[in-house]
Amino acid sequence: GAVRMAAGFREPGLVWLPSREALSPEMWQDIGTIYVFNTHDGTVRRLPGHGGAVWTLTFVEGAKAPRLVSAAWGWDAAKRRFQSELRLWDIGAQTMKSLATAPVDKLPASETAHPLGLAAWSVGDQTRVALAADDERLRLWDVGSGKVTEAKDGPKNSTALYLADRKHVLSTSLAATSGAWPCLPCPSSP
Repeated sequence: GAVRMAAGFREPGLVWLPSREALSPEMWQDIGTIYVFNTHDGTVRRLPGHGGAVWTLTFVEGAKAPRLVSAAWGWDAAKRRFQSELRLWDIGAQTMKSLATAPVDKLPASETAHPLGLAAWSVGDQTRVALAADDERLRLWDVGSGKVTEAKDGPKNSTALYLADRKHVLSTSLAATSGAWPCLPCPSSP
């Protein structure tokens, strides 16, 4: 995203790569801002909140109102390291706000793990998010309870896909292993 004191969208400028410590928290939030484009009326809305680069986004399947899930690496200045961030957003026309954040201590901690695979779905009022982060773990976030459970997954896992008809999450691996993990406790089908 566009960062304070740097060239923005469609502006000529120099590529500036400061050290991690040189960026202020506001600059990290600039980097982590999501831009939502309304294709019906041409407006653009901002979703600030992540403290660093957003790696992946997905819409919540089956949600009653427009919802978006994002995974990012946020810079923790106090600990001088990146941490995973996983958020659920309400992107309805009037609201555009963060609804929930997954507990950081249950998400990938290694800077070599990248949140690549993201699947999100709702059945009734229950929303679940699956995350594959290239770290041999598949995580399932129950947004309502805030709990994150995990299961061993294949090496270099990179995809998470919710199979609504089978009530499973499918993950894939670059090491020729894959499996379906039942998302228990799964809500009943719609």
